Amino acid sequence: MLLGVLATSGWFDSRLLGAEQVDRQPESDRNARGWSQDLLARLLDTPEPTVDGRGTASEGMILRSYQLRSLRLGEPGRASNLVNILRRMLPPDSRVTEDRPGNTLHVLSTRAAQQAALELISAMDSEGDPAPTRPEPSVVPEEVRKALESLAAARPDSDKLMRILADVSRETEERVSKVVQQGQAETQASVRRMLLSGGATFAVLAVLAGIAGVIVVRRSQNRRIQSLAQQANALALVPSQGIEAVMAVSRDQQERTKELQKLMESFSISYQADRQRNAVLMESVAQKHEELAATLGQIDAFRRDLGERAGQFFLEVNREAIDHIIQQASDALQNRAAEVGLIAENASRKMEETANRLEVQNARTQVLAEELERTQQEVDALFQRLTQAQQQAQQAQCEANEQRRIACEKSAELAKREAALAGLSLLMQEPMNTILDTINHEAAQRGPDDAVGPAGDETVLPSATREDPAAALLPVDRSTDAEPEDPNSEDPTCLPPSTTYRIMPVA
Repeated sequence: MLLGVLATSGWFDSRLLGAEQVDRQPESDRNARGWSQDLLARLLDTPEPTVDGRGTASEGMILRSYQLRSLRLGEPGRASNLVNILRRMLPPDSRVTEDRPGNTLHVLSTRAAQQAALELISAMDSEGDPAPTRPEPSVVPEEVRKALESLAAARPDSDKLMRILADVSRETEERVSKVVQQGQAETQASVRRMLLSGGATFAVLAVLAGIAGVIVVRRSQNRRIQSLAQQANALALVPSQGIEAVMAVSRDQQERTKELQKLMESFSISYQADRQRNAVLMESVAQKHEELAATLGQIDAFRRDLGERAGQFFLEVNREAIDHIIQQASDALQNRAAEVGLIAENASRKMEETANRLEVQNARTQVLAEELERTQQEVDALFQRLTQAQQQAQQAQCEANEQRRIACEKSAELAKREAALAGLSLLMQEPMNTILDTINHEAAQRGPDDAVGPAGDETVLPSATREDPAAALLPVDRSTDAEPEDPNSEDPTCLPPSTTYRIMPVA
């Protein structure tokens, strides 16, 4: 009996689940496209505004390149929707070009539109394509909505686009509220149906049917709640959930990506500007050639038409004037072509001159680098020579000091020998001095006329002074008023001071 009750409950559950899936099928088909496809369809349904053709296409336009990370160009889905939305939302005369091998978008538009396009591309590229098993949500993310409003403000039909964005947002909110209400109603209906099925089973077997009914009701409620939650996540994300999904992206990664994009953008802008100038010049040359060809064609057509209308007689009478006019026109066209060729030649010459200047500057830089290297080597060699000369001077100074010390020692030894010789001479002169003193004493007693000289003349011999023999060896200082010398000061000659030795005369 328990198996019969469980089988009956399972049959009721399968029937109810099949009915709910049949009821939800049309709504899922309507929401399968997602917000980007709905927005693109609404934008394509809106007619393009009429633009005055007197303006210039390149007036105020700049070219920027945006490389995608998550989206892949050429694949169906959000990438193609992004390209089509940009082509529809950008101001008139703007261009969007796809570089599929490099996965890069080249956008030519105004500066304000470029900023809004950057925000839109960053917002849609950060989310990436939705998984195949998970359809795209129907709610427009907050960042994408702001970027779309900025783009819409740069167009002449901004009011229409603003209304379209408001309609899309309102419809998505209504769709979400309808899905939530439908889920609540289905939950209540399923609970009621399960209660009815439980009551029918309770009629068969009261106790077992009641227990089985409670189990089935709880299981079915959990299943319905899970299915409704999955449906709400897959078909209609509420705005708060969309904002949380967008804000879940790492801020640091976005900042690094923006910095890299700015660097790549500046490089791409300079490179694209050069290419654009060359392309514009070549386009102008080609356009002038096309204009010349078109003018020649118009002249030929005019000539044929004139010949057909005026007839052979008119041509024969006025052939000279017509030929003159045609010749003038041909001359003017040739002059114009020559001017265009001259412009192209001047442009190529300027480019060659710029390249030559760069090569000359590079050569000068290399020469200066080589001269600097040679100068550095010469300075190093000179420093080494100076170091060696300083070492040699120090060595010579040491040798001179050693020779000065040896000379001082020899001078001191010589002074000692002179003192010894002076002492010996005094010892040898002592007897002769005694005799001379006696003679001089006697001559002094006799008178000054009685003194006898060494040559027989009557002269007075100079009397020898009676001094201490040791005192005769003492030096006589002739510079008594001079300042005393410093005993520690070194005499550069290492010679003894100027002295005079008193030596007694020898008879």
